[in-house]
Formats: sequence, structure tokens, C-alpha cells
Amino acid sequence: MKYVVMVLGLFCFGCASAGPVPATGVSDRSIDDTRELFADPDLVGMLEVEDPILERTGSSSLLKLTLPLRNVSGEDLQVLVQVEFLDSLGNSYNDDTGRRLILLPRGSTKRFEATSMMAKASDYKVHMWRNQ
Repeated sequence: MKYVVMVLGLFCFGCASAGPVPATGVSDRSIDDTRELFADPDLVGMLEVEDPILERTGSSSLLKLTLPLRNVSGEDLQVLVQVEFLDSLGNSYNDDTGRRLILLPRGSTKRFEATSMMAKASDYKVHMWRNQ
């Protein structure tokens, strides 16, 4: 009986000390270290950008970016958004979305989505302007 309690105690201790294991492909690096966001100073205090979602599309392996944009101002906003996709070295290779108009009613959140044209995309830069 004494040995059963000791083995059970060691088993529980071993399981508890292992801790969580990170999922495959998840990086501990901060998004701020690898992504760049350039916004018009007119948008400060009016627009919040939530955590972006990056994923690879099916068989073509294109990079898809989903960027939640929240209007925290007291007025409706018109925002121009452009995403520039970069290769693994951080170089631009002429893969961007052009400027897209996003209408954000006051207090709303909309998801802006952009997909690269080539599979070599591995990073991005976002540029935003207020459309007046």
C-alpha cells in the first residue's frame, strides 16, 4: 500500500511539472517584432487594430491576412487600407492589394481580409489612411 501511494504521488508530480507544450508552428515572438503598421496620424484615437490572423490557403499556400478594425470614435469612418506582402527576407516583390475603402460605422468592428498573389509571401506591411 505504501508503494502504491508513492508511485501515485510520483506520477501526479511528473504530470504537473511538465507544463503546457506549444503547438506546432506557433512562435513566441511578438507580432510587433515582425509586422509593420503605418497609419495616418488622423486615425490616432479613432481606430484600433486588433490582433491579426495569418493563415495559409489550401493547396495554393497563399498567405491570407485577416485584420479586425474597430472604430472607437464617435463618428463614421472611411479608411483606405493597403497591404504589401513581403518575402521571407522582408523584401517587397510587387504583391500588394492597392488601396481598398473600408466603411466603419461608429462603434463597429469590421474584418479586413487580403490574400497574397504568390506563395512566397511570408510577412506583410499595412498602410492606412483616412479617406476624407
